[in-house]
Amino acid sequence: MNTMLEVEGLHVAYGAVTALRGVAISVARGEVVAVIGPNGAGKSTLLRAIVGLNKPGEGDVRLNSVSIVGRSPERIVADGICLVPEGRHVFTSLSVRDNVMLGATTRSDGKRACLRDLEKILTLFPILQRRYRQRAGQLSGGEQQMLAIARALMAAPKVLLLDEPSLGLAPLVISAVYEVIEQLRLTGVAVLVVEQNIEMALRVADRAYVLDTGRILASGRANELRRMPEVASAYFGGAS
Repeated sequence: MNTMLEVEGLHVAYGAVTALRGVAISVARGEVVAVIGPNGAGKSTLLRAIVGLNKPGEGDVRLNSVSIVGRSPERIVADGICLVPEGRHVFTSLSVRDNVMLGATTRSDGKRACLRDLEKILTLFPILQRRYRQRAGQLSGGEQQMLAIARALMAAPKVLLLDEPSLGLAPLVISAVYEVIEQLRLTGVAVLVVEQNIEMALRVADRAYVLDTGRILASGRANELRRMPEVASAYFGGAS
């Protein structure tokens, strides 16, 4: 297994409050891994620590076996890890095209490579191709979520982090977003997705981790994890 992202023994605190306690996870090339858990479990803190927005007190984050702790968020994006944050944060006054192309600002491989990737990304998101010249503020919530993912993909990431990609979306739109996530697996991108929509996350993910009160409580193949009694009772109302 070609491991792309490794997190080992990660501790993160906000003042006197410890948000993560010795967290260890990994994501391989072409693998979709889910982190599930309740509100306040530390899921978003984990993603922010990976991309350098939260400084860990202890532990390590490695990309292709090389530590990236202490690097700036901009350097981490250029190195190959990109975060799609909760809430999407698209630039509503800019066009769909301009939002997508902003993702390429850290790249150094030239205009031709960027345009080639742009064509592939628009194939993944035909709705964005149809609305290419419209302002992002005219898109629906689901379309803005797709735009945020497309913008991240323009950075040519080796690892894509998704924070609550289904939040506030209708069921049909959630299915469309997760279809794209499944297609990304085929491109070799490693995907780490944080979700409260546990049913959908475990349906798509290869593996999953249960995070609660800053600790990993369980981990395993997604279909096996769903059948664990402690997971089933906590998140599905009983064993499946």
